[in-house]
Amino acid sequence: MTTVGSPCAPSLRPTCAIVLAVAAAFASPARAAEPGAEAETADGASEPPENTKRRPRATAPSDRRFLVGLEGVVIQAPALRPHVIRLDPRFVGNSVALGGAGLFGRFRPVPILAVELSVRSGSVAYRDRDKDKLASEDMLLATTGLLLYLAHAERARLAVDGGLGGQFHRVAYFSKGGKSVQRFGAFLLHTGLDAEFLLSRVAFVLSVRTYGVVTDDRAMTTKGPLFEGATAADRALPVATFQTYVAASAGLAYHF
Repeated sequence: MTTVGSPCAPSLRPTCAIVLAVAAAFASPARAAEPGAEAETADGASEPPENTKRRPRATAPSDRRFLVGLEGVVIQAPALRPHVIRLDPRFVGNSVALGGAGLFGRFRPVPILAVELSVRSGSVAYRDRDKDKLASEDMLLATTGLLLYLAHAERARLAVDGGLGGQFHRVAYFSKGGKSVQRFGAFLLHTGLDAEFLLSRVAFVLSVRTYGVVTDDRAMTTKGPLFEGATAADRALPVATFQTYVAASAGLAYHF
């Protein structure tokens, strides 16, 4: 039998031994996995590399439960019909638009239902043909209610709402003798439609609501020269007992 000798010269055998050992280590099946290659688990199943594992997803805008915001409000209401002064219907009309602002907060405990607290204001001035200020009307509406979401996605929601609350009403009259004031309150019922458009932390909120207003004159107060010595008819409410308002609003909110 012929024996094949080592190809290395006797003087180079130590060097050849080191080279062969290193080559055997790289050729071994147990070599370390290269970056980006799949690692094998103890049971032989492959595991994706560390840098390709999916990271936990951040909270989606639609998953946040609280919404707090400010809004601009326009309220369409019947015009005043006071008794202590006369407002010419040719310059007043049957209804007026009150402009104001609002503050609201919403908490959504479940995806399809939210609880809301809101405060809205509105103001308007009445003038004659000479642009002289005859009267002003200011109202503050505070309500609580529920929103039922008919459709909701990650970036938008649509809801119907309903609730109840109260109103503070202040009417000021301007005459040569000075300013006179009537103050009274009302009970509110409301229903409407709301839309929310969600960004990362900011939301645009639109709302249209109808208010049923029941005014009680038993808690009314009057003050000023026009009411000094005035009859009960002159002190009567300048609004009807039962009224309907329509309010539209657009707001900017922070949700968390």
